[in-house]
Amino acid sequence: MNLRRLQRRHWGLVVATAAVAGIAGMPSPSAVLVGGAAMSAILLGYEKGFDALVLRGRQRVAITLLFVKLAALAGLAWLILVVGVPLPDPVGLAAGVVCFTVAAVWESQSTVETSDGTRGASSV
Repeated sequence: MNLRRLQRRHWGLVVATAAVAGIAGMPSPSAVLVGGAAMSAILLGYEKGFDALVLRGRQRVAITLLFVKLAALAGLAWLILVVGVPLPDPVGLAAGVVCFTVAAVWESQSTVETSDGTRGASSV
């Protein structure tokens, strides 16, 4: 799985969904973008944590990165609830989050097994 290609597909779907939402007038296009940005940030945090743990073998850095990401997300959620910032449209937010799931399935289907048992890139 190529994470950069996954991010490109994810953002392509988010932008397309936000454009359709803007034309249709519902859900809020900005909420779609917020949901997409949240999933992109989460993926980036996991990518950096995986890179530090597996590729570089630095366990303390990886655990610290993942903990900081979790604390930042929890702190942001707490701040939004306490300050009383108007919450984004939940349907639009969910649509932005689901774009990542669709992109992940699309990415997993982009490699197919060939007749000789090896995995190769599909033409999709």
